[in-house]
Amino acid sequence: MVHIVGPSGVLKPHGDRLRQGIHALKSAGFRTHMADDLSTRNQRGYLAGGDPRRCEEFINAVADPSCDIVWWARGGSGAGRIVAEVVDSITHMKPKWLIGFSDATSLLNAISIKLGWVSIHGPTVTLLGDQPECLSSLVKLTGTLADESYRDPFGTLPIYGGNITVLASMMGCIDLAHLPPHRLLLEDVGESVYRLDRSLTQLRHAWPIGRTKEILLGDLDLPPETSRQIAGYITEDFGCNVRTEVKAGHRGYVSFIPLGHSPVVPCT
Repeated sequence: MVHIVGPSGVLKPHGDRLRQGIHALKSAGFRTHMADDLSTRNQRGYLAGGDPRRCEEFINAVADPSCDIVWWARGGSGAGRIVAEVVDSITHMKPKWLIGFSDATSLLNAISIKLGWVSIHGPTVTLLGDQPECLSSLVKLTGTLADESYRDPFGTLPIYGGNITVLASMMGCIDLAHLPPHRLLLEDVGESVYRLDRSLTQLRHAWPIGRTKEILLGDLDLPPETSRQIAGYITEDFGCNVRTEVKAGHRGYVSFIPLGHSPVVPCT
């Protein structure tokens, strides 16, 4: 069972894409559950409901024994506002697959780092209508993760990260002292070069860069030449290898990338 949740941005302008994504899930054989009012909830003009409502929805999805996957309806903004309450509430619950990206970066990383769950950086439901073929790869990924036969194409170290500006906004909000050696995934959208540099500088000062062995750079929503320049700047500033053209970001195909891969994985 897939629980479609809205811990982030308002859904009303994205109704058609949400319906297409749900159709893709059902066509692939997934059963879905979504609150009747999710697509119409609006708080402050940019949140899919007030903090208590979005927090309760997420926690209830994780707690539901029939739920296998908790899937972001879309990104936007707002997940960071409920991180502490969600993490505290689900600490002793059975792990579930959590799938999303962009604004989901805050919750995915907090849960992977603090609770040891494997979360998945991947398309939101509103993107599934554009890439329904990805769902077969998800079934294969979760199956191999669960039986520990997964072989990460990027290497053996766990991956953390996601959206650059969201990740930078988390600094100081989550304990990174015990983060193991890892690779750091980075992507972003709609940000100018100087604003990306500002967020990357914040990460450099707050993230345990000494334990970051490689940067996985996804799409930055910038011209190719500009993206190559930024990759060079990151190599220079972070002092580690940068792997480019990773299928993560707001343009084109969004792949499923496990965050925090460890023996603690949900059961399928």
